[in-house]
Amino acid sequence: MLLCVVISSLGKTERLNELLKSLAAQTCADFVVGVCDQSTDGSVSRTVQEFSTELEAFTVTSSRGLSRGRNAVIMRADDRITHFMFPNDTSTLPSTFVADFYERHGDADVVAVSYLDGGIPRHVFPASKAGLEEENVWQIIEPGMLLSRTAIDMAGGFDEDLGTGARTPWQSGEGTHLLLSLRGRQVTVHWDPGLTVLGVPEDYSLNASERRAKLRAYGRGYGYVLSTWGYPLSRRMKAVGGPVVRAVRGKSGKALVDAVYASTGRAEGVIGGMRDRGRRQENMRHRQTQLRTGTGVS
Repeated sequence: MLLCVVISSLGKTERLNELLKSLAAQTCADFVVGVCDQSTDGSVSRTVQEFSTELEAFTVTSSRGLSRGRNAVIMRADDRITHFMFPNDTSTLPSTFVADFYERHGDADVVAVSYLDGGIPRHVFPASKAGLEEENVWQIIEPGMLLSRTAIDMAGGFDEDLGTGARTPWQSGEGTHLLLSLRGRQVTVHWDPGLTVLGVPEDYSLNASERRAKLRAYGRGYGYVLSTWGYPLSRRMKAVGGPVVRAVRGKSGKALVDAVYASTGRAEGVIGGMRDRGRRQENMRHRQTQLRTGTGVS
């Protein structure tokens, strides 16, 4: 069993440096770090090089896109690697994370751990023995997700048309899409709320305009995945209206403005996903072939 920590970064080197420090401080050093440098000036690769004596690490490059960068690392990782994890470049890990993961989850294909956003868990976990289901896949986000190589191969990796930096409007949902493709397959799922990844708030370093643009872009990905996976119309409509309903109940003007942006994005995604449902399944089969042959990332 060997873990590869997959990091895709555009060049937020200050926070990336903190993540690499937390990896260098692990009580178990038996893991690999794979970094996709999507910076325009090579700053990410230079930051990784500073840890060359402390970490077993390799770098790759690709064009922009979080999913594209993750796939590039996965395809470069050698055959020793059995599991992958996907922290944001703004995340950090407690010093015993890798050791605890090995001790608890050697037989797992999918491991969901707590992602603490400003010290608060982002999601509430389902029952500990639950498999992947239509609703609980939304309780897992990429920085708090570890996958076996077998599971990634089954899913065809991350859909490069989804997620931050993708060449489409659908700027989230890549992890949920991957997990939905594993639903009903022979994979072992572990839920471990006691194992944590430490993150920053979603609006970290963003002004109001940037925060609302992000809410709309992420909302598009959410709605798109709901539609392409054929969720009932009632579920899609609930997702679209949910942010506004919650904001009205909370009687917050600021929250209501944010909610309108989120709901608008979700509506755009739902409509776009209705058009593209068949194409998504074909893309998944194509990605499975690319992962097997090691081609397709640029």
